[in-house]
Amino acid sequence: MNPFRAVIWILLIFDTRVELNEMNVHRIIFSGNYSKDACPKKNATEALYVYMYLVIYSVQDIDEKHQSISIRTVLDIQWKDEFLTWNPDDFDGVKSITVPGDKIWVPDIVMQDTFESVFDSIDKNGRAILNYDGHVTIWPGGLFKVACKISIKKFPFDKQTCPLDFLSWTRPSNSIRLKNSYAEWRPQDHSILEKGEWYLENVRIINQTKIFDGMNWDHVLFLIDVRRKPLFHVVNVIIPVMLISILDVMCFVLPSESGERVGLSISIFLTLTVFLSAVTSTLPESSDEVAIFSLFLGFQVLGSALSVIMTNISLFLYFKDKQETLSLMAMYLVKLFFMENKCRNVTWHTVSRALDRLCLVFAAIWHTVLISSFLIAVYQ
Repeated sequence: MNPFRAVIWILLIFDTRVELNEMNVHRIIFSGNYSKDACPKKNATEALYVYMYLVIYSVQDIDEKHQSISIRTVLDIQWKDEFLTWNPDDFDGVKSITVPGDKIWVPDIVMQDTFESVFDSIDKNGRAILNYDGHVTIWPGGLFKVACKISIKKFPFDKQTCPLDFLSWTRPSNSIRLKNSYAEWRPQDHSILEKGEWYLENVRIINQTKIFDGMNWDHVLFLIDVRRKPLFHVVNVIIPVMLISILDVMCFVLPSESGERVGLSISIFLTLTVFLSAVTSTLPESSDEVAIFSLFLGFQVLGSALSVIMTNISLFLYFKDKQETLSLMAMYLVKLFFMENKCRNVTWHTVSRALDRLCLVFAAIWHTVLISSFLIAVYQ
């Protein structure tokens, strides 16, 4: 007989034998009075420990308007079923098998604050790995969409913390002790897919016990820390607004004779108003707090409105009748801005230029203070 064919036959016989032994395990452990509706513990006074761990695959979306986060994850849930055990030596060393999740008892773990049905938050109809000592592992997963309080104060340099709160729906702590598998969250070996303008910064794990209806209930809380990627807003909003604020200062450098000062100041005012409207439309409608950037834009719009008013006043003085007598305040304004050499022959043109110098100084101070305050507030 060909030695190669002999080896193949031996392997096939061994593989068939292993498969038959797995079938025997299935037949033996499920042939008795096993009930998937009963908690798998022999001592009813002791609590069954259920361990869980969160594996994150992607941060799909954060909806600021509706205060929610969508995250694609897989849960690693483990417990010990004392009624599903066997001796590996009796089945040619078979130490583990896979079984349908709907054939065994599965803890009724649900997630709070989900936008979907609380009973459908975790799919338990997948496959489970069952070890010979009764250790069971399942990996339910999917796209979870949960409520998340969005803090917009430091937009677009903000950081959000969104909780994923898991608990047993019907069994209190004296029946099931729900714990996380590890003391700290461990970054996965796979790369986490980060979509849009958010990236995952950290995950914190907290074990809690809450009292409801006079009983203790175990909670495992995963705090998802995500941070916004600010590059888009910096390039498309913040830098243009800062450049426009420089143009707003330049309104008082443009000569009155050009006839373009009013048009320039009004155009800057309208541009800032459009930016303010665009930023406000992306933020949630909340009266609890206001984004620092919205306040920054609002004060920029206020400064631009004052520039429009002062530009019109300056032009009014510039084109005033030269024969009209100057007031004492107009003379003081000319003297204040180092134009003493023109005080002997002061006209309304001179007063207009002095007012422009005054507005130029105040506009430069106004925008410098605004930009500095904004940068300090968002980075502190």
